[in-house]
Amino acid sequence: MAVKTGLSTSAYTLDGNNHLGDLQMWETNVGGTAVKRQGIAATDTYTQITKRVARHTFEVVINNSGPAFSGLDLSVWTPDGSSRLGDLQSGSLSLKIPVGDCSGIADVFEVGQVVGARDISITADMYIPSGSSTYNLLTLARSSTASDWNLANVQLTIGGTTAFDVPMVIVSAVHKGERDGFQVVSVTLEQRGTSTTLPSGTTLIGVAFSGDALITLSDNTGAGTWGMSNAVLESLDISFSKGELTKMKGTLYAQGQPAYS
Repeated sequence: MAVKTGLSTSAYTLDGNNHLGDLQMWETNVGGTAVKRQGIAATDTYTQITKRVARHTFEVVINNSGPAFSGLDLSVWTPDGSSRLGDLQSGSLSLKIPVGDCSGIADVFEVGQVVGARDISITADMYIPSGSSTYNLLTLARSSTASDWNLANVQLTIGGTTAFDVPMVIVSAVHKGERDGFQVVSVTLEQRGTSTTLPSGTTLIGVAFSGDALITLSDNTGAGTWGMSNAVLESLDISFSKGELTKMKGTLYAQGQPAYS
């Protein structure tokens, strides 16, 4: 018996932009709030659904109307005022947006709405150049002076045009080494104030970082078409690694009942 595969997906748009050629995976999840309502003397449980919610997760490669971006297309990585692009091995830039349910008590489906500030974080793994006696990010992290932990302009540029310049704080810095391997510095940075530069415009990244974070979805799976006329982008993770394609993975929180036909 033949079954549906990813090849059956015939159309995929986010905010009206065609991403079918970039799509790596999709997942639509219609969940529910399950409560137990059996009586005190019952010997079997009785589950009842009291609310529904729909979310959609996707992963796409990033491109600029051509080949997908890879680690080769990172042009700027300056976390501490000095370029560390030559040291960088892998990392991610993550956006989290707090979303709450603003549906009414009698509404069947939850309605997602942004309720707080966007939060940007970066993780990065870097090699230490052989000529270095110390590594500045480690020096800053182990300082007892609080201002040393603050990085005024953490700069990351992907593909020459997708640029970030964000004030951040060093949350953690890990220095590790192993037999038959290289020494690595792994840092976690989190946003600490208003960004100097963020992507903008009508692309998915622009809407996520500078727009209203509301996304429309149409996913023709070949086994039905899922649609969300409005959904809130809860999270977007951009991952990059040496020798790998640069990808975005995001999650949408639907504003009400999704379409399926």
